[in-house]
Amino acid sequence: MDFRYELQNILSATGQSTAGNLIQTAAHYLKQGQKTGKSIEAVRLTKDEEAAKLIEMAQTENHWIEHIDESRFIARGAEQRVYLDIDARFVIKLNDAVFYLSWSDYFLSLQIHNLFFPGTAYMLIGFYL
Repeated sequence: MDFRYELQNILSATGQSTAGNLIQTAAHYLKQGQKTGKSIEAVRLTKDEEAAKLIEMAQTENHWIEHIDESRFIARGAEQRVYLDIDARFVIKLNDAVFYLSWSDYFLSLQIHNLFFPGTAYMLIGFYL
């Protein structure tokens, strides 16, 4: 694997969304929603505008998580709540991305983490309000 090529694709957001990879799909969807300014450069959406786009995508593509079992709660961090998955092999993290200026930055961070640390890769399974 050529890490430079993969990292360049992630950072430039030129890679296409991959079937089954909701992190890439969401990042690509937000990239498509960017506005064009007076100059050639795209104007980034605000975090609230991105949230609205993600809600739109979740509704259109049926990516909602309907229920979180509160009895499976195991920990709380500064930006996430952690639950043990039903089969106890995985954890579910509800993240509000409070430390990120945008949801795009959050998805970028997840993609870079997954590139360099595939043994502890994140998988986005849906959205929860």
